[in-house]
Amino acid sequence: MAVPKKRTSKSKSKNRKTLWKKKALNKILRNRKLLRGF
Repeated sequence: MAVPKKRTSKSKSKNRKTLWKKKALNKILRNRKLLRGF
């Protein structure tokens, strides 16, 4: 991921939010898979 140094401050804050959302979605998907297993 080559990003110009000028944009790092904004892109980092956005990436943190997207990563947090992805982690939350992964947890929900895992829980659903476990429930379906039962």
